[in-house]
Amino acid sequence: MECSSSKMNQGQKSNEKEENMSEPKSHNIYKEIMSTIPRRKGCWPLDLYQYEGFWYGPYTLEGILSTQDHFKPQPNSVILSSAPKAGTTWLKALRIQRMYLYLCGTFLKSQSLKKGDPKDVFVSLWHFSQKSESVTKAMEDLHLEDALMYFCEGLSSSGPYWDHVLGYWRASLESQERILFLKYEDLMNDTVYWVKEMAMFMGYPFSLKEEEKGAVQKIIDQCSFENMSSLEVNKSGIPEIRPKEIVNKNNIFFRKGKIGDWKNHLTSEMAMQLDQITKQKLNGSRLTLDAA
Repeated sequence: MECSSSKMNQGQKSNEKEENMSEPKSHNIYKEIMSTIPRRKGCWPLDLYQYEGFWYGPYTLEGILSTQDHFKPQPNSVILSSAPKAGTTWLKALRIQRMYLYLCGTFLKSQSLKKGDPKDVFVSLWHFSQKSESVTKAMEDLHLEDALMYFCEGLSSSGPYWDHVLGYWRASLESQERILFLKYEDLMNDTVYWVKEMAMFMGYPFSLKEEEKGAVQKIIDQCSFENMSSLEVNKSGIPEIRPKEIVNKNNIFFRKGKIGDWKNHLTSEMAMQLDQITKQKLNGSRLTLDAA
């Protein structure tokens, strides 16, 4: 889990020392919990742990446990939630350009979220696993066929992917005023419309004057894949918050940002296998995940 906050939350800092003092104790408790739950190798650089029906890497799970114990959302909090490698980096950039308040990218319950075609998500996740470097350099290469097997079994971070998506889809139908369900493909195909929708959802709608001055397109240009991936901090910088077992540069979060790249990696049989699972899992939900 990754979180950052704006200066608008400085009022909360008075409690940080007290909360930080309990961190070592909490860390040990979380480690004890993790030692008692199922652990499997999967489509992720580190082993996965099963918690409340989903699989998480050790660092992510510890963050989830801590969040459940300590996180207190504010009335104006906007939380972004998605499965890993589903386009989260782009959406975070678009959002923070429009708002100046608490920002948290997480894989827990949320009010604004984003999903994608399972085939593209899987390929992106596999590439991410391939690029991840362990401190000990002992991480074995994960072959595409093995990664697909794990992914189909639900053994990916925040997996099973389909269950993760369905949970938020159903919640969005019940609480449309609180949850914006957004697919990566929709955002790519009609970026202007969805940036305006996100701004309105977050309570920061564009004024007519702003639109006439090109504010929407300016944000889109600033957050484009080409612009973000060319920034020096994203080319050579190292994330401040990361698992100690893995040393990655920020450029690992930028690959292509394209729809349909799975066609360059998956055989027709692989694609059919994922499509069949998607059809079975989403049956009766009225949700579709295939890219056009």
